[in-house]
Amino acid sequence: MQDLIDIHSRLMAVQDQLKEIKKQANLVKVQLVEGFSHKHEWRHLFKTGERKEAKNFDATAFKQAHPELHAKFISPKTSWARFFVKPEESSEKLGIVELNIEEIKYDPVKLHQKFLEIWAAEAELSWEEGFLEASLISACRENIEIEGVMVWEEKTRKTFDKKELLEPSPEFEAELTKTTPAKTTYSPA
Repeated sequence: MQDLIDIHSRLMAVQDQLKEIKKQANLVKVQLVEGFSHKHEWRHLFKTGERKEAKNFDATAFKQAHPELHAKFISPKTSWARFFVKPEESSEKLGIVELNIEEIKYDPVKLHQKFLEIWAAEAELSWEEGFLEASLISACRENIEIEGVMVWEEKTRKTFDKKELLEPSPEFEAELTKTTPAKTTYSPA
């Protein structure tokens, strides 16, 4: 059992670190993209993507416009989800990537280097997280929980069945379609 507690403790530390790393990655990415993606001399630091115009049924607008009708197309969906128990005391601290955005925010090369450093750290932590989670799930086997470590819970959520609504009433799709315009996206290469 101590092995499982050690794995769980390490998993909690890795997940905490991943949250921090993702915040850092976003901070550096925003600074880099907003500050330099539009400048031709720095285009080599970015990969571009093209998002096509998209038209989608706006379920939120439908719910607001027709609440009673919306309710008729709601059905429960049940699934199982695993949850890792958060310990009361703080988990171990892992070495984090040092980031002082104020020192590098005007230097696209340093921003890009820092993004790559953070990206590599995130990749390592994500791999370790998957391995640790798989170890605990495997140890749980057919059991519903490992006390103080992990528990499987049945969850029921309400889902909107758009297809069931639109088959007999296609007029709603025309009325409540939202368009997302095409755009070019930039991300660090």
